Amino acid sequence: MGVILYSTPPSYSTTFLVYTKPTKEQKEYYKQKSVVENTHLSTNNWLKKFEKYHETIGLAGKYENITNLKDLEEQISDYVTVMK
Repeated sequence: MGVILYSTPPSYSTTFLVYTKPTKEQKEYYKQKSVVENTHLSTNNWLKKFEKYHETIGLAGKYENITNLKDLEEQISDYVTVMK
């Protein structure tokens, strides 16, 4: 049994696609379309609770100002452990 090679497969159209660079508006549309409102609500809820934890245990400064990744990881790890 041999293999038959086609220059253009018979079941495919010979139409060629022309790609163009998307506009900023097109990219923004799909970026926003992928965002789920509940994700924002959940994130805001989580951040409010983390901020309350941050204040309650007496950590200096706001969590938004943490620039050291290790410090942030440690604080989040502690919070999640306490949160259970």
